[in-house]
Amino acid sequence: MFVMNRKAEESKGKRARAVWASLFFPGTGLMALGERRLGLWLLIPYASFLVFTIYHWSSVTAAFTTGDLERLVAALFLSFVLAGFWFYSLVKTLRWDKDEGTGMSHWQITKSQFRKNKPAVAGMLVVLSLYAVAFLGPFLAPFHPNAQEDIVRSRYLPPLAELFTPVVTLKDGRRIWVRQVREVGEEISYVPISEPSSGDGGPLVPEAITVTRDQVQKIAKTLRPRWWNQKVHWLGTDKFGRDILSRIIYGSRISLSIGFVAVGIAITFGTFVGAIAGYYGGRVDDVIMRLVDMILAFPRLFLVLTLIALFTPKIWLIIAVLGATGWMGTARLVRGQILSLKEQEFVQAAHALGLSIPRIIFRHILPNAMAPIIVTATLRVGTTILVAAALSFLGLGVQPPTASWGNIINQGRDNLLGAWWIATFPGLAIVLTVVAYNLFGDGLRDALDPRLRD
Repeated sequence: MFVMNRKAEESKGKRARAVWASLFFPGTGLMALGERRLGLWLLIPYASFLVFTIYHWSSVTAAFTTGDLERLVAALFLSFVLAGFWFYSLVKTLRWDKDEGTGMSHWQITKSQFRKNKPAVAGMLVVLSLYAVAFLGPFLAPFHPNAQEDIVRSRYLPPLAELFTPVVTLKDGRRIWVRQVREVGEEISYVPISEPSSGDGGPLVPEAITVTRDQVQKIAKTLRPRWWNQKVHWLGTDKFGRDILSRIIYGSRISLSIGFVAVGIAITFGTFVGAIAGYYGGRVDDVIMRLVDMILAFPRLFLVLTLIALFTPKIWLIIAVLGATGWMGTARLVRGQILSLKEQEFVQAAHALGLSIPRIIFRHILPNAMAPIIVTATLRVGTTILVAAALSFLGLGVQPPTASWGNIINQGRDNLLGAWWIATFPGLAIVLTVVAYNLFGDGLRDALDPRLRD
């Protein structure tokens, strides 16, 4: 008895220390309790977001007072993410070992199976990272997506061009960092980076300095001084001098939101229609399914192009059209699931208890059909993003100057050889997103289907 009490006190003290650790750093308490994997999964992203918040602290705090909606959304996202990690870690620490001996639920088994699929986990992490980048765009983007500098100097800059700067070494030993160098015959002209100051402390426009070739020892390129504090066009610029990286970051918000919301509309409507058709059957099923067949007879891209061409292309119109033309496959899938589930014993018991038809459909049948619906939704987000990018490439999507991955590629097609980076990097972003969603969806399918489990 004494030994049992002593073990109980030790366990209670261990839990108390873990709770205090979780209060200050989420994940550390679970690691102290032996849940090292889960603790690291919570600690690493929490520490990353915390470091990011501290680094951008002035911008985050200013977002709540300046009235800038984009920065306010980014700051609120940071706050909710940090609070979510903290709260989840604390709850898991408090509930540690309470569920032992109760067995594993269907969703716990699914989660365990999903974690064994490394490509699927990698795809999920990429998807979550892309949405984090989209939300934190105002803090991550080095420039405004539509900001234009001196077009003559900044247009068509290649990637990392401004990370290096020419250095003119004179024969008297002076090394001068310059913005640009121009050699004409025996004369060399350069514009120094360091700008002189006027008498009242204001900057003067730097003037070009011309020297003879005999005065110059060599001209080389080196890293810019204090480059880590400088704004650099990491992925180059377009023909208007706009930063490609900033436009890709801001364009991710458009492309990802179109894919997510449009698929959400299609899945919701398709699930409702398929559930009604599958449950009632008979003439209701015949009418609904013939309507679905009729809509499926038309190519989806043709329908989308026709509807968008009739109106001014706007993001909400694109979302509505993609959602309205993508629900038919979901309706067929849900109908098939309902047809098999409505003959099960638990549905017959619900009928015997006198439950209403909406309650039977949405509270008892649909929850048992959610697995294939979730997999379908995940796999279709990537396809919808591809369709939205194709519309933007054709000029029927989001209109410039608003950045989206499709219209950035469209703007770069005129100079694919001379300025390859304009179309290449947003194209890689689309490929990465679609592949990540497909890996994520395949992993969910394998984890949710008992026949495909290890």
